[in-house]
Amino acid sequence: MQIFICTVGTSLSSKCFGEGDKRVTELETLPVTAPDHPTAKYVLGKLQRYIADQRNYSDQRDTAAELTGLYRYAERLGLTLDQVVEQVELLHSDNLLGLICAQALQYALQQYIGLDPDKIGLHRIKGLDAKREATIENGIANLSHTLAQLLHKYKSKADANEVVLNATGGYKILMPYMTLAGTLFKCEVIYVFVEARALLELPPLPFDFDVKLLSNLKPVLKLLYNDQSVTKWPSELAESVSQLTALIQLHEGQLRLTPVGWLVAGRYQD
Repeated sequence: MQIFICTVGTSLSSKCFGEGDKRVTELETLPVTAPDHPTAKYVLGKLQRYIADQRNYSDQRDTAAELTGLYRYAERLGLTLDQVVEQVELLHSDNLLGLICAQALQYALQQYIGLDPDKIGLHRIKGLDAKREATIENGIANLSHTLAQLLHKYKSKADANEVVLNATGGYKILMPYMTLAGTLFKCEVIYVFVEARALLELPPLPFDFDVKLLSNLKPVLKLLYNDQSVTKWPSELAESVSQLTALIQLHEGQLRLTPVGWLVAGRYQD
C-alpha cells in the first residue's frame, strides 16, 4: 500500500459553492488560527454535506482534484482506492480556506474509503498564501522543508511503503518542487489534468548529485537543516559557491537553505 503526500487546493470549494462566493472569498483573508469563525463553520458544514451527497463512484472520484488524482492512480493499478491508500498527508496553504478544504478532504477520505483519522495528516505551510506577496517565498521554502521531513521520515524506514507525491491540487507554482522532491527521493509524482481526466505520471529519475561536491557540502547542509546558525561559507566550499546558490543563500548575515536546498538537505541527511 502507498503513502500519498498531496498539495491541497480549493477545487472542492469551487465545485460546492461555485466561483466567487463571498463566504469562500472571506476565508481567504482570515488566518488559519480562526477555525471557529462562523463563516468557517458554515463553509465546512456545507462541504461535508456536499461530500456525503456524492453516492456513486464517479461522483466521489470527481469531488475534488486531489481525490481525482488518488482514484485515477488506483484505477491504473486495477485496484480500489481503499486497497491502495495506507496514509495521506495533506499540505495546505496558510489561510483559513486552505485549512477548511484540507479538513473537508480528511472527512471525504473517512467517508469514502474508511481511512482512520490518524492515517490522515494535516500540515499548515506557513507563509504559503498567493495573496500575500511578502510571504510567498518563505512559504515555498516551508513547503520544501515539510516535504523533506515527511519524505525522510517515510523513506528511511527499512520496511518503507512506496511514497507517491500527488501534485494535482494547490498552487501550480508548487509543481516544480514536488517534481524535484520526487527526483531526489526516488518517488513517483502524479498529476491529473482534471478537464481531460488524464493521469500524468513522472517515475523516479536516475539522476544524482556530484558525489565529491556533495561530500563537502553535507556538514553545512546538516547544520542548516537542523536550524543551526551558519554565518559564512566553509573554506572547503569557497571555490564552489557559484555552483551552490541554488541550494544555499546568504541572507542578512546568515546562510539559509533555499526551497531546493531544503529538499537536497532532507534527502542527504544520513
